[in-house]
Amino acid sequence: MTSDIVAAVRMVALLALCALGARAPQVEAQVKGPDAMSGRVTGVVTNLSPGGRVPVETTVVLYALDGEETVDVMEAMVMQDGSYSLEPVALVRGRRYIAIVEHQGVSYGSRIVTFTGSAELLSLPIDLYDATFDPSVIAISRLHIFAEFGSGLMRVSELYVFDNLSQRVFVGGTAAGSLFVPVPEGAMNPTVRRAMGDELVAAESSVLRTEIGFMDTLPVRPGTASQQLILTYDVSYPAEATVSHVVPYAVQALSLFVPHDGPEVDGGLFRRTPGGDLGLYARWDAPELPADAVLTFRIAGEPPGQTMTFRSVIDGSSRQPFSVAAGDNGVSWALGAGMLLTAIGAVLVTHYRRGTLASVATRENLLDAIVVLDQARDDGRIGGLRYRVGRERLKARLRAWY
Repeated sequence: MTSDIVAAVRMVALLALCALGARAPQVEAQVKGPDAMSGRVTGVVTNLSPGGRVPVETTVVLYALDGEETVDVMEAMVMQDGSYSLEPVALVRGRRYIAIVEHQGVSYGSRIVTFTGSAELLSLPIDLYDATFDPSVIAISRLHIFAEFGSGLMRVSELYVFDNLSQRVFVGGTAAGSLFVPVPEGAMNPTVRRAMGDELVAAESSVLRTEIGFMDTLPVRPGTASQQLILTYDVSYPAEATVSHVVPYAVQALSLFVPHDGPEVDGGLFRRTPGGDLGLYARWDAPELPADAVLTFRIAGEPPGQTMTFRSVIDGSSRQPFSVAAGDNGVSWALGAGMLLTAIGAVLVTHYRRGTLASVATRENLLDAIVVLDQARDDGRIGGLRYRVGRERLKARLRAWY
């Protein structure tokens, strides 16, 4: 399995170089001048999952970056104590360095460090987690829905803030998708984009369209606000419209924002929140929803003449308190948002999505994950759409082996 990982990492590194138009990496044997020296890069790989083990004898890949160009790639092995070391490394003032390691099908990176020329040693520790396929670890801490109007249409924007409640990375069969966002039946022109703080990897290259919604292909790190997606779609609005879809994860806070000088929300789950206006929007709140619950709301009435756009609210034009900032646990994600260079991140995501790294997970692991998922259904811990989507993700990834 180690050789599979090494080969996959080498292939991704080469693809990244080709995409950037860079020459093949060469180690600078002699480095001279006040802005460059021959030095060493070290680090310790730490598994933050309870009981998790460090992937020893796994390859750590060091990238050296000059602006948008990858100028050097080096490899080292993780030792029994979790440490790794590379030397000699050409350390150049102003050059950026990041170390990446693979573990259970997910890439993890160190911080990106810019060399200042003050020492001949760079320390690039890497934190990682074990992976989990169990969708019950995912919750929607906030689901904010905005309604806008114009030309006989109602545009709905749904902001999903996902939490990973476990201390493992949720992969959910990442080759086929991790998080699922449903699209209501009859919705027109559905699109997905990443919310503020998660925009390094574009949604166009990392979210897949399905018959009933969208699948995010990025793994979900532990913690709050680990992943944020904005689903936008149009529905016909002659004088009223009803929106209904299943939410596959538990929703802890649910709010609906409608222009307060226009249509009204017609009862149902939502109740008007006094003093909760956000700019030109009136706020309607609903109680918590369990996983696989049906979210339905009806809006009726004359649309307003003018309304604040959802983008202006989400991007900070509104001075009202409305936080969508992503949590930052200090880990740079090679296959997701974080501090990794955009070009490398995009190439990694694209080829991970195509199954380039599918061999990292064994058939036995995928079969075990299906058994665990089935057991969770039998125990009543999950069910409905969340179970079906999760099982299809795992089966899709398993098919890559045949």
